[in-house]
Amino acid sequence: MENTLEIKTKKLQFGIGNEVKGWFKLTNGERTNFKINNDGEIIQSGNEKEVHPFIINLYEMLFSQE
Repeated sequence: MENTLEIKTKKLQFGIGNEVKGWFKLTNGERTNFKINNDGEIIQSGNEKEVHPFIINLYEMLFSQE
């Protein structure tokens, strides 16, 4: 199962403030499009069952108070 979580390719586009949108494709061929809004809302299509650790780490980087 761990192999299916590995990202094969990705593209990110940073906007104004903490906004970022992009996509990534996993080694199993699954593609997920996502957007993190300035207010911290995460919108994703593709695998909507769970938020990939890549998106969680990106979110934490953008909204960390440290």
